[in-house]
Amino acid sequence: MRFALLVLATLCVAAQMVATPLASAATKHPSKVDSARASARQIKAELARVTAALQAQEAQSAAASQASAAARARLRATRAEEASVGHRLDAVRASAKGVAVRSYMKGDAALAAAASTLDPATRARSDYLRDTVVGSAVDIADGLSALRQDLIAKRQAAEAAAHVASDRQRAAVDAVNALRASEARQLKLAGAAESRVREADAAARIKAPPRASRG
Repeated sequence: MRFALLVLATLCVAAQMVATPLASAATKHPSKVDSARASARQIKAELARVTAALQAQEAQSAAASQASAAARARLRATRAEEASVGHRLDAVRASAKGVAVRSYMKGDAALAAAASTLDPATRARSDYLRDTVVGSAVDIADGLSALRQDLIAKRQAAEAAAHVASDRQRAAVDAVNALRASEARQLKLAGAAESRVREADAAARIKAPPRASRG
């Protein structure tokens, strides 16, 4: 009896010693199906990451496009305002110049002809009115000139802002295109990985021993 128990114990120990290396080997060397599924999971995770990054970048690209359009609109408005003030300034300067020239060309002859008929007060009032007209035009021209300088600085700042916004828009579009290309590559890899999983699974089923039928 003792001999039989000893033999049984020896057989159990031997079975455990054989089973342990086999289990360890199975752990160290996973099946092709497990490897294919692990690879597919990694590729899908990367695809999800790229897709999320693409969606975020598309939102940034849309915002950059709107900012660029707004900057261009501000630049157009500033240029139009500058041009309008420039036209007004040119008109006022031309008017003031015309008054001064006419007064100079006709003033001496008129004063000489009217010297005998106009009293000093009347002549003084006439000179004052003429100088007032010319001086008012000069003041307006000075004001418009100062405004034009401010608008030039404003236009230059708007040009710089539009340039920066345009650069940001191009960079955002380039980033979107790069992420779309990456997403397309990941989609191909994911499809290939799924095919490998199906192939490995099918091969494993073929190699698996048939189940004993119950009867």
